[in-house]
Amino acid sequence: AGAFKLVIDFSEHNASKSGSSSFTVEALVNGHSIGQMSNFASYGPTREFVFYLPFLEVGTHSLELVWVNGLEIADSSMEVQSLRLESFGGTDSDSSGVADWIESRALHYGDETTPTHVYVSPFFVEGQSFAPEYVSVRSHVDGLPEVVRDEVVQKGLQYHYYADVPMVPGETRILEIVDQFGLRSVQYPITWEAFNLYEHEFIHIRKDGSLLIEVVDPQATVAQGLTLEIHAPDGSSESHSLPAGGSLQALFDHAGDWLLTTSIPQAVGEEPLVLNATVQVSAASLTPAPILLNQNQRTWIPTLSDGEIEMQSDVGLQLVEFDPSASPRSFQLSTAFDGARIVARLPNGGPILDVTEATVIKDYSRSQTYNNVVETFADGSVLVSAYIYLSEVPEDLSIDIQVWKSGVTFEDGTIWRTITAEDFDEQGRYRFYMLRSPGVSGGNCHRYWIEQDGQNIGQL
Repeated sequence: AGAFKLVIDFSEHNASKSGSSSFTVEALVNGHSIGQMSNFASYGPTREFVFYLPFLEVGTHSLELVWVNGLEIADSSMEVQSLRLESFGGTDSDSSGVADWIESRALHYGDETTPTHVYVSPFFVEGQSFAPEYVSVRSHVDGLPEVVRDEVVQKGLQYHYYADVPMVPGETRILEIVDQFGLRSVQYPITWEAFNLYEHEFIHIRKDGSLLIEVVDPQATVAQGLTLEIHAPDGSSESHSLPAGGSLQALFDHAGDWLLTTSIPQAVGEEPLVLNATVQVSAASLTPAPILLNQNQRTWIPTLSDGEIEMQSDVGLQLVEFDPSASPRSFQLSTAFDGARIVARLPNGGPILDVTEATVIKDYSRSQTYNNVVETFADGSVLVSAYIYLSEVPEDLSIDIQVWKSGVTFEDGTIWRTITAEDFDEQGRYRFYMLRSPGVSGGNCHRYWIEQDGQNIGQL
């Protein structure tokens, strides 16, 4: 067990390649990316990629290397000469079997949100870790440690994770968070508290969250039964009878403002006491995940229920909203990093509503493909083949292609066509043919627009 440095020695393999090229490699351990590194190399001298790995337990672990920009460097090939793991060693002052610096790194990056009150189920827990992919969250009922429930851990922004923990009325759960195979762990109890209309007038929650609603006067010596009305954003209403001291578990499954109201009888001759509370419910959908062309900006319109939802992104992904008051809300996106993440959450760093990951497409059509003459006909017209070659072809991608040079058409005589992901082969290539009329010289000029879900994301 330990934390290691992965060193990859490499060089340019093509002896006839002049000068140096920038090589970019991504390393994945156990299927989880630990980042990308770039370095220049030429034929002959050896260069290094260096990756710092998370803490790994004793056992077998997989390593995968991806040459990210291999198709972008003309006439280059990368030669990996050696791979090695280097241990840093270090003092182990507490004799735990783990060097002090490794424990310090885990503590430096590790952190969790500790609740002061838990009014909503599911309970939202968010934390930080040097390796969030190696965080597990478990819970059990207090007093029943043998009945453990594994909670679903999701990746947030860089170095962040989160989980939603379903709650049960009257039940205290012990939440245990284990970071990097036990390198760091925390444990604390959580109990679903009632949302008391005597004490609260407002709460902001996520769609499909539940409240445990009660109407209990903390100053009264005797509780009384009453009627609670719930008015939904769509205009519908429900009426519930609450026994003395009782509570109601209510699900809020629509975005918008819900109104909770009750009328409490007072002494003879006095007006009833009316208590109201507003439950603001927000919802977000970041589906489909945005597609970006490398080094290109695009407009992105996620589905957000209101203007108070906060949008955050990883460092390296620019997420700009020019007019927060607009409806629907619109953002400008740009990044060169594939896999950068975006989260939508309640205000002030509240619970996460949805998370998505941007896909960055690189176009190799100009650098890796050429127009080839397939056939020359008796009348002098020429059939030419061409490719659109993309690094990745998401399912919801479509492309409009236009031939704009006079005397050139597609092989069927048209000058415009639309293709989808189904038209590409497994290597990300779409082959098409153009017919050049007799006497037409020069190139077979065409252009294309890439779209996602009907929205233009770039022209090439």
